Amino acid sequence: MGYEVLSELSATDQTIMSAINYHISQSEYVSISELADECDVAKSTIVKLAKKLGYTGYADMRETLCAGKEDEVSDSFLPLNTTQDEDTLDAATRLATLFWDRRHAKHVLASNICSVDAILSAYLARKLAMFGIYAISTYDYASIIAKSTDPGIALFFEHNIDQKAGAGSFVLSAFKPLFKLAQQEGYCTVLITDVVKETSTSQLTDEVFRIKPSYDSRYDFFAPRTIVLFELMLSELSRLAASHNEDPASLGENACSKI
Repeated sequence: MGYEVLSELSATDQTIMSAINYHISQSEYVSISELADECDVAKSTIVKLAKKLGYTGYADMRETLCAGKEDEVSDSFLPLNTTQDEDTLDAATRLATLFWDRRHAKHVLASNICSVDAILSAYLARKLAMFGIYAISTYDYASIIAKSTDPGIALFFEHNIDQKAGAGSFVLSAFKPLFKLAQQEGYCTVLITDVVKETSTSQLTDEVFRIKPSYDSRYDFFAPRTIVLFELMLSELSRLAASHNEDPASLGENACSKI
């Protein structure tokens, strides 16, 4: 299965693939009937999609993706459904490099407006802590200006809240003054966004990672797609540590000792 096939998938096909990928990521078994009901399509539509992707049928597609028997899961399936403008693995490597280069600094994960960014910020803070990297999930201005450690990454989320493929209302995970303060204090500002059009924030931020938007107003895949990007990023971070003979659990040791 190549990118030329994947690029021809319809919005309905992409919705089906996103749904099954989410269930697989949650270790949930989903039957073809359940998936058809969830995506509001006929079972025959799912079968046609499976065959279009080179599987014998839905069961073959589900089992292959669950077992991870083929490279297509990481090389084709996830990139199509996770990031918008670049290969997911490339995006994960780029994000990992940002954290690696600043592994001894303090990072701020901004969350304030909606529950999605609060969940994602808390999740990533816990994950980074496993690597000894100090990052806090916060909306507090004082966290930005604290001088106990060197400023690292200030990560913000920009989420399309009406789920119409980037069109309509969107929300930033922190108030604009907090974003501007982070820049003034020397942080590398990073934006995770599923808003297709350029915004004032995406134009000003240092690094932008675009998550593939939800094409069906009934589903919001921003959180699971962002988590996929983060998990791949953490794997790459672990690889970087190993290649430099560093213990992943002590990457941010110097920063933590200053707190």
